Amino acid sequence: MTSPDTQPAVDRPEHASVLTVLRDQRKIIILAVVMAVAVFWIAGPMGEWRLGTALAIGVGLGLVNHLVTEYWLLRLITSGREPSRSAIMRSTIVRLSVLTVFAVGIAVLFWPEGVALLHAIGRSDGPGFTNPWIAKYIFPGGYCPALSEVLPPVEKSGLIATDIEVLRLHYAETLRNWRRRFTANRDTIATLYDERFCRMFEFYLCGAELAFRREGHMVFQVQLAHRQTAVPLTRDYITSFEAAAAEQRSRVMSQGN
Repeated sequence: MTSPDTQPAVDRPEHASVLTVLRDQRKIIILAVVMAVAVFWIAGPMGEWRLGTALAIGVGLGLVNHLVTEYWLLRLITSGREPSRSAIMRSTIVRLSVLTVFAVGIAVLFWPEGVALLHAIGRSDGPGFTNPWIAKYIFPGGYCPALSEVLPPVEKSGLIATDIEVLRLHYAETLRNWRRRFTANRDTIATLYDERFCRMFEFYLCGAELAFRREGHMVFQVQLAHRQTAVPLTRDYITSFEAAAAEQRSRVMSQGN
């Protein structure tokens, strides 16, 4: 087995710049633009322009978060420094705080009677820190929060948590299927990347699945609104809405043909 120290040296850029990040991430930028256009293409014929605008802004915020993270990582690489745990946490908190404030402002401006869904991987055993190996090789700048870290800012913002659902082992099953498919296609993946990449992701998929089965990780969904009456009192409306939306999409497609 080879170690990371035996891998060929990679040329480091001389300095970090916004233009370098934009050039390196041009495929991601193009994908985000396509997604935003697709949102309007789907929502427009249904008359849901404000919904389309909100979703497109969400895509834009996700892109901004990705580009800022890449710029931060590029600065670390060019400086030759190893990120400390406190630096990773500070960067994550500042970035997400700014994006949250901006997102809430956009939501109030464009959709005051709207409903938001916060979907995240979290931890059921209270606040913690990102595993150093995961932070270095898989999700630099990433953090899985506890609900006790998420709800206080929601309460201070004036938003109302109208529903909370915790998905416990669902993502463990997802990761198991990913791992099986990765194993079935390992040789092909190795030709696209290398053996080091394969070993790294095998370790990640196994460890992540165990985190959900044994270490208190879970997926939570928090429904947020400005008003208590924004959604019905039970979840029955979700099934009814999805059925009506499917019927409307079918009608629109049939008219287009």
